[in-house]
Amino acid sequence: MNNIGLAPRIQRRLLGTLGRRWLIGLTRVERRETVAGHDLIVDPGVLSPTLFRAGRHLAEFAAMRMPAAESVLDMGTGSGACAIAASHRALQVIAVDINPAAVRCATGNVARNELQDRIDVRHGDLFEPVANESFDGILFNPPFHTGPSNDGFTQAWQSVDVLERFAGQLPEHLKPGGSAWIIFSNFGDQDRLFASLDAAHCSVIPIEHHRFLAEVFTIYQVRPR
Repeated sequence: MNNIGLAPRIQRRLLGTLGRRWLIGLTRVERRETVAGHDLIVDPGVLSPTLFRAGRHLAEFAAMRMPAAESVLDMGTGSGACAIAASHRALQVIAVDINPAAVRCATGNVARNELQDRIDVRHGDLFEPVANESFDGILFNPPFHTGPSNDGFTQAWQSVDVLERFAGQLPEHLKPGGSAWIIFSNFGDQDRLFASLDAAHCSVIPIEHHRFLAEVFTIYQVRPR
């Protein structure tokens, strides 16, 4: 394929669209995966942490490099991979997802790994299930792309307002000295991510990068300024 003459952003969007369509086709059947040393079953209609890579990278960070904490929130938990990985570093983990299929999937994986006493899986939209709670750490693998969401699965990778709503509520749900850890793709709407966090008066520091072909996933540490 000759990419000469295509702007880098157009190249990324083209490759991202084609790759996403192919990967989505693979999510229509149950998958068995191992992430951060834990066995998972990823149900149909739930974003695979391994196929889409971002979930696996964030889970491995949570298991091995995230600072130790008393409490961690895994926002948009999906299969539960990051929440389960965070149990290596946190005494208590709450996992939240708006997709009922993801909540069922994560609950099953928590039980499969015998972590019911450490991880609480809840159904709801962003911070609604933890309205009066705050955390030492918050993990978030947000939707990278801008667009309407017609079902729970689509909400995992595309949204019109999740980044803005998450950023606006983030500071009140972090304990003093706490951090959020957000993974994002260079194929996604990065300008919108940074603008949302800046409007919420948060500082953003890149912590680590993971490259696969033309796509680069970056984990950012986010703190209120």
